[in-house]
Amino acid sequence: MENSLKEKISMALNEWLDPSNTERSGNALQQKSGVSTSVISHVKNGKFEIMVSDKPSPISDAQFLKLADAIGYVIEKEAIHWDFTESFRKVQSVCRSTQAKRRIVTLESEDSGLGKTYGLEYYETYNDRVIYIKCERSWKSKDLINTILAKLKIRTEAKDSISKLALIREKLTSQPGWLIVLDEAEYISNTVWHTVKEIIDFIYGKCGLIVSGINISHKINKYASKKKEGFPQLKRRLFAEVATIQSITKKEKSAILERHGIVAKTAVEFFIKHVHDYQMMRTYIEDALQVGYKTNATIDGAFLMELFFDPQNEAA
Repeated sequence: MENSLKEKISMALNEWLDPSNTERSGNALQQKSGVSTSVISHVKNGKFEIMVSDKPSPISDAQFLKLADAIGYVIEKEAIHWDFTESFRKVQSVCRSTQAKRRIVTLESEDSGLGKTYGLEYYETYNDRVIYIKCERSWKSKDLINTILAKLKIRTEAKDSISKLALIREKLTSQPGWLIVLDEAEYISNTVWHTVKEIIDFIYGKCGLIVSGINISHKINKYASKKKEGFPQLKRRLFAEVATIQSITKKEKSAILERHGIVAKTAVEFFIKHVHDYQMMRTYIEDALQVGYKTNATIDGAFLMELFFDPQNEAA
């Protein structure tokens, strides 16, 4: 457990204790939490070690967690970040280049969970004139158009798509330099692709567009090869530039684990063997840290096997 979290628990403990209220005394907390009054006193005073056999010994994470539970202090899950990974850096680079040079780029991967969405949402958060849109399977053209209008903060009483597209066109082309990101584009239906093509036609050379998803090229190429209306032209527009996101590497897994204090060799081997994408990595790290803190367990391969593959845990 990081010292910063221990300090937060210490501050919360001082706020909770009330000398004038017997139900919020050190003795009452000892009975409620099972933590000795000596440890409570040390944590209250911001001291995270206690003398054991004349030697200083760290107060265990389990003791801090028991105190936090007893006083009602909620410990937020530790944020898991990928901001140093190759996929994250590549997504940021593609976004910057696409926006600056006003290009049309396809960003795809062969599988989910490789960090595209995390990187794209991050770029929208920390950059101006970026519209990030997560597409949905049920969408019709009007849904995409209305979502773009909302992102651009355009209010209109127009009902028809032609008028709405005209407003979008005016906004984007009168203030060049926008970046539109259509994520999870594998869910886009054929009719919505025609709307995407219209948007590409009027932003070309004025704004950037990233179409991101899993194996997008397979679907577009399939319909283009059959000469399906609009798709040969769409193929030419979308696949002039294609960027591909690769799977998470062993080195990146080790670096992520080390950043979050999971360094046992057997634990690293477990993640290398069983965890194959960032979303799974996030879930496993969060769960392992949460259970490890509460039980004061060493997070190693045996601990992880029992936590994630023990039938009794699955039943629970």
